[in-house]
Amino acid sequence: MNGFRPVVLIHGMGGSFEQTWGHSGWVAALEASGRPVVAFALPGHSSPAPAEGEEDRVVEDLIDLAGRQGPMDAVGFSVGALLLLTAAVRAPEAFGRIALLGLGDVQLRSRPTEDFFERESPFLRGVRLGVERSGHDLGDVLTFARRQFQAPAFADLQRLRRPVILVLGDRDPVGPATGLLAGLPNARQVTLAGVDHGGTWAQLQGQAAVLDFLAG
Repeated sequence: MNGFRPVVLIHGMGGSFEQTWGHSGWVAALEASGRPVVAFALPGHSSPAPAEGEEDRVVEDLIDLAGRQGPMDAVGFSVGALLLLTAAVRAPEAFGRIALLGLGDVQLRSRPTEDFFERESPFLRGVRLGVERSGHDLGDVLTFARRQFQAPAFADLQRLRRPVILVLGDRDPVGPATGLLAGLPNARQVTLAGVDHGGTWAQLQGQAAVLDFLAG
């Protein structure tokens, strides 16, 4: 071990570790800085979707992973960021610095409704595109979406006193993140101009901000 904290990377719905973090240069940049990288795949992607009644198991799996190697720094995108926030609020001691990409207040306020899966919303189109690129099974991915873990309440965010950076495009419909910033005691936001939800992880400006944050 080189003395640097490992960094766990969590992709978004329909995506994959390689598609999100490998092809875009995140893994190479982190490894070049001496940081060991750990992949965490969402259920229903490269593993079975959660069974009914086991929605929260993925949160416990992430906490267990971080606790075994931790505290771990972590970066999550979209639902991966929501998962990371949920795990970190439940077990702050398992994590170090936390970067949340493409996460806004709307994701804490509501879960996907059934009509989300029946209409061609921008999010559903994004999920389909991610599935096509990653080779996952769309049915398994949507089963995970229907059986999402319970996100934290805004009132519980104060438990997480670790340093947090929020990276959000100014065209991302999940924004704003005012409730998140107000609730998290040690958080700041980087806003990406002209960027929508799907482009967040691919922007060099956001990547540079996160790498600088993790180095701090």
